[in-house]
Amino acid sequence: MAFTRSGVRSPLSPPRFRSVSGLLPRSVARRRHGLITVASAILPDARAEHGYWYQTLIADAAATGVMLVGLERGNTRTIGVGLTMFALGGPIIHALHGHGRRALLSLSARVAAPLALGLAGGYAFAATTEENSGEAGVLGFAAGCALAVSGAIVLDAVWLTHGTRASPRVIPAVGATSDGTMTLGLSGAL
Repeated sequence: MAFTRSGVRSPLSPPRFRSVSGLLPRSVARRRHGLITVASAILPDARAEHGYWYQTLIADAAATGVMLVGLERGNTRTIGVGLTMFALGGPIIHALHGHGRRALLSLSARVAAPLALGLAGGYAFAATTEENSGEAGVLGFAAGCALAVSGAIVLDAVWLTHGTRASPRVIPAVGATSDGTMTLGLSGAL
């Protein structure tokens, strides 16, 4: 039952919740071309002044998930796909919003910084140990890369994503099939 204009509940009135799973109020879900758009109620509008930080975080989370699946299964191709998604996800989102310089800065933070800090960490760890310096170098490289990757994610989400010029029409998509293979693609609005 829902309230009518007089404030009395009527059994013929539409239900108060009319979203995909009945969990969101009708005022939250929006109808566009007959489809209910729930994401606009959960995620901020990309044209708002606060920016599009959530889009880069979603891309980074998807890339991290793909890399973790590859690590779990020992599949180097899947790890490579995840690394490529991480390296190009943020810059593509910046470019789609019309920020070319931000895209280049994001790309350099995602590619050059992990390599530089990884090499520096590998050298520093290998120089501090005398035996098994190869293993220490690999550990230092991994630590340096992890630090740089975390920094790149924070850089994108906090400093590079404020304000937009154009809303994106194409969004990267990732998924998994029932047989365990990964699917990558693009989706967007016409």
